[in-house]
Amino acid sequence: MFDSDIPGMKAQKISTFAFCFFLYMNIHACRAVWAYVSGIIIEENAVDQFNSQFLGYINFSFLISLGIAYMIFGKIGDRMNVKHFILSGTILLFVLFLLMALLLQFTTVNRFVFLILMALAGVASSTSWPGLLAIINNWFRIEKKVILLGYFSCCSNTGNISGFLYSGFFIEYLGYAYLTPIYCCAAMLFISITCFIIFIKPKPDVCELEDTKEIKITEERGTEKLSFLKAWTMPGVMIYAFSFGCIKAVQTVLGFWLPAYLDSLQISNVALINIMLDLGTMFGAITVCYSGYYLNKRSTLIVPFLWIGTILMVFINF
Repeated sequence: MFDSDIPGMKAQKISTFAFCFFLYMNIHACRAVWAYVSGIIIEENAVDQFNSQFLGYINFSFLISLGIAYMIFGKIGDRMNVKHFILSGTILLFVLFLLMALLLQFTTVNRFVFLILMALAGVASSTSWPGLLAIINNWFRIEKKVILLGYFSCCSNTGNISGFLYSGFFIEYLGYAYLTPIYCCAAMLFISITCFIIFIKPKPDVCELEDTKEIKITEERGTEKLSFLKAWTMPGVMIYAFSFGCIKAVQTVLGFWLPAYLDSLQISNVALINIMLDLGTMFGAITVCYSGYYLNKRSTLIVPFLWIGTILMVFINF
């Protein structure tokens, strides 16, 4: 996947993949830490009238602002330097996440401040995933891209795992204050942003042979801009978007709600339970990508996996 006939290109591809992976991993770690810590905020009554119902409103504000920002800023990202596009949101996200920790530690603020901050965090988070995928696409124009993307998609699960590890280690095992993993996660996000600024280029300086042919074809035919509404008319887009929306709904419920719910039940090893879920997701993503590539079948593999997941969730519920 990283091989190249151009001297030095292999090392650049590896570093690009690694630092993009590292950045989004730490973005997701922030979400995992918030999901864990929010349950403790409710339990300790750290913020006045901050209960489980209001936590639902906060998480909803984050997700609705994230979805709307995806739709709006995707068009902007196509018209500017993709590295600047990613950093504009990621740096703001770091500031907001650190600000929430400082407010919790040094002030007594109204609960609606956190709702506003999380809504802004949703907007800030919207630049990272589409921007990073654009960079990966610029650097990796290979036949086995589906397998590469299978590995890259694990960055969100790796981030969840690292976030829950921070939380579980500092709070459950060392007994530190619940703000400790927030500061730790903010520090890791700052480091990943710094590495991204220093080492990442939006696209390679030298095009490989297959890229050159593709660029010449694009120049001859011209580039047709695809509008948001027109994209929905393309074959398969609507049904796959709806299916993926349902999958993300389940993942979001488990990611944001499950830690707080388990904490309310006084269940031990909350972090470990959530880590097991993400490890299974990583294994499934890589397995499906490899199988889909070599068997040249995707829907016939994905649907049985979804059936099994549905049965397991119903079984666990009862």
